[in-house]
Amino acid sequence: MSLAVSASAFTTLPSEASPCRRSGECRTADLRYPRLRQFATISEPLHPPRRLRKYVKRTGYLALGLGVLYGVDKYYNASSIIRNFRTLWTCAMITADYKWNFTPEKTKQIPQLHERVADRVFNLLTSNGGLYIKIGQAIGANAALLPKPMQVRFASLFDDAPQIPYSVVHDVFVKELGRPPSGPGGVFEIFEEQAVASASIAQVHKAKLWPRIGTDGQPEKEERWVAVKIQKPDVSTQMEWDLGAYRMVMWMFEHWAFDLPVYFVVDFVSDHLRQELDFIREADNARQTAEFVANEPLLRDKVYIPKVYPEYSTKKVMTAEWIDGVRLSDREGVFRLMGEHPTSAPLPFIDPMSAAFLGRLTRYPCLRVRLVTPDARQAS
Repeated sequence: MSLAVSASAFTTLPSEASPCRRSGECRTADLRYPRLRQFATISEPLHPPRRLRKYVKRTGYLALGLGVLYGVDKYYNASSIIRNFRTLWTCAMITADYKWNFTPEKTKQIPQLHERVADRVFNLLTSNGGLYIKIGQAIGANAALLPKPMQVRFASLFDDAPQIPYSVVHDVFVKELGRPPSGPGGVFEIFEEQAVASASIAQVHKAKLWPRIGTDGQPEKEERWVAVKIQKPDVSTQMEWDLGAYRMVMWMFEHWAFDLPVYFVVDFVSDHLRQELDFIREADNARQTAEFVANEPLLRDKVYIPKVYPEYSTKKVMTAEWIDGVRLSDREGVFRLMGEHPTSAPLPFIDPMSAAFLGRLTRYPCLRVRLVTPDARQAS
């Protein structure tokens, strides 16, 4: 039995070069005579449909745009957008976790809930760094009111923060004082490149002042060592972004998540955090505190305020007298310095009002370290 097919049936199959094949408008032959597909030279288009190509292009443009945004944010904006996104995402996860799992029906699972939340908050603070470390330290200082897992996690935030490289320190120093830290034409005779302490917004380097010239025209032999506090450059860029995220989180906690009256402190906290970036204000606080201590008999011989060198200080660099001592929190160090049973205890415990006033020295608790000096005085 022969198959008789009219020539017109084959002519309805457009070729690859045919306009209707390119436009996709002439597909009637395939539908009317499906068995004739085996005789056609090309049964499917070689290129993907136009809609698929459109989606591929849009995906490529989106990926390219996100890559450019990531690069600009990382290298020119100190990763502020990424930090804010991480903050909002973490807070949303914490809120949802508490809303769903902090219920009377799940009482036995609440310790695990606190563990998860503590880990999320700790990872957020350490990943973002900067101001977030400082906020975590403030929380850790009052951790007695928090669940036990949070007390344990936040205690480690008081360790030294990561240091910025010396090349960055050098650039900040030259920009602020117009000269390099040391070397020919340098501000100091010696400037140690390795920081002796690093906190959330600044780190401290030990340096040695050039010797003074005596009346006989010869340099004095007295060595004057100083502590040079350098502000980390990304902090000023990140500050307003971080405070913006802080406002959003506080608003969310008050109006949506937990119905807590917390937003009223936002302006107060934000203003004080901005002040911490001004080392000139900190130096002025130190000067006023030193004057007060010198005129107060109760404190004069028991508290010492390091001298600040205003000629080597700016808004982002502060130079103060170097003081040797041990932290009051270092129990073993205090015993080594003063013996097992010291007869003359320094008076950090003088009274709450004195301690509160000494807090004016700096509103930056990470670097406001109270020390016990070899002569049994308290240096703040």
